[in-house]
Amino acid sequence: MGNTLTITGYDAATGLVSYSYSLLDNEAHANAGGNNSLFEDFAVTLVDSDGDTANNTLSVQIVDDVPTAVNDVNLATASENNLVLNGNVISNDAQGADGAVVTAANLTGTYGSLVLNANGTYTYTLAPLDPQFVALPGGSTGSEVFTYTLTDADGDVSTATLTLAIKNDDDGVTITNLTPKGEGGDAIVYEDDLLANRGLNESAGSDTSKDSTTVTGSLNISAPDGVQTLSVGGISLVSGGESTAEHRDSVGQHPDHHRLRCGDRVGELQLQLAGQRSARQCRRQQQPV
Repeated sequence: MGNTLTITGYDAATGLVSYSYSLLDNEAHANAGGNNSLFEDFAVTLVDSDGDTANNTLSVQIVDDVPTAVNDVNLATASENNLVLNGNVISNDAQGADGAVVTAANLTGTYGSLVLNANGTYTYTLAPLDPQFVALPGGSTGSEVFTYTLTDADGDVSTATLTLAIKNDDDGVTITNLTPKGEGGDAIVYEDDLLANRGLNESAGSDTSKDSTTVTGSLNISAPDGVQTLSVGGISLVSGGESTAEHRDSVGQHPDHHRLRCGDRVGELQLQLAGQRSARQCRRQQQPV
């Protein structure tokens, strides 16, 4: 086996033989045998002066060293603002004298995916649009638990878990791309552009070079935790987190046009509006909604 047996002393008066044995390297134990043992035997022979003989064996037990995987917890938290977690599962494990590697794998979790390498390093990537993550209420937490296997050179194995903390940040919601009324509003229409065909006893507006009395515009909404309800002018676009199939118009409004889908967090809303102005101001100016 390549190890060393040394006789360190012999006392003829007492018959005591002293020795030392040095283990110089790991040995090839039976594959996947766990904490098993090998024996290295040395023959001991004694012959006295009149030819009597005795034989025996000095046997040294070599106990296998096995890996010990220890459960891991990443102290960081994955969220919309921290999508990637990195670490090494083997850094706190006992690999044993035979050396050990991690079974490499690409794993899919509840909220994201884990790439685990043979040297123990890993990268976890959160999927913020995954339905399971979206379903977490804003500010609430979840966890991912992955099991990994540590295997040494002669096949001994040990398993442990990697636990990762997940949080759906409690993000606010915003409505943008709108202009305050004091600064001119978002859409402007003019009565003097009205036509006479609006109904009985209706007359045309005073402008002889008429523009359309329908204007279009858009506004932007952002809801990183997912849109639960959305309405504009009493028109429901999202209810209970689901896109509304049919919309009824408010009085005097044209049908709405929107680009939101179920589960959208950020979107652009396209509107068609019709209305009247009561004062001749901001002549012929239109501002996009």
